[in-house]
Amino acid sequence: MSSFIKRVAVIAALVLAPIPAITSSATASTASTAATASTATVAGIGPVAATYRIYNHDNRLVCLDIPRGSTANHKPVQVYDCNGGLNQLWDYVSEPTAPGYGYLVNRASGKCVDVKRASVVAGAPVEQYTCYPGTRNQLWTYDIITLQWRVLHSGQCLVARVPGSDVDLMQDNCTGPFSKRWDLF
Repeated sequence: MSSFIKRVAVIAALVLAPIPAITSSATASTASTAATASTATVAGIGPVAATYRIYNHDNRLVCLDIPRGSTANHKPVQVYDCNGGLNQLWDYVSEPTAPGYGYLVNRASGKCVDVKRASVVAGAPVEQYTCYPGTRNQLWTYDIITLQWRVLHSGQCLVARVPGSDVDLMQDNCTGPFSKRWDLF
């Protein structure tokens, strides 16, 4: 099956699949089950629509990662060697008030991918933070054509490290030569 068809299937599952509303804890056994059939609800924001790992399209050896599965707010989201850990497993939770957008929730920490302090400045760091319903700097949409994650509050894209920057992941404009493409598995 081609990579494009896989991406279309993932997005179709995000949008069209019925979502059971069964609460489960984030344990190793539920994580492996959730990767194939989502049955979890993320406290405060809703049912999980899909669970997957997010690989950098230009370097498929690295994944979105929370360092050591930290549960601390303001911990930077990073790209790190893919290792199969829960800290590299992400739940996508749709936001009914913003059709097409949802939260990226780390399975190990239970925290959302968040643009720091809701900045609209290009280069603002991306961190994890407690999930809050309707928080626009925590709402992301995935474009299956460009392979980009775009945040609602600024319209900018999730970008891996830009040369000369000390930030692992940031928001930036959605054009240009930097690593802004992501695959979902």
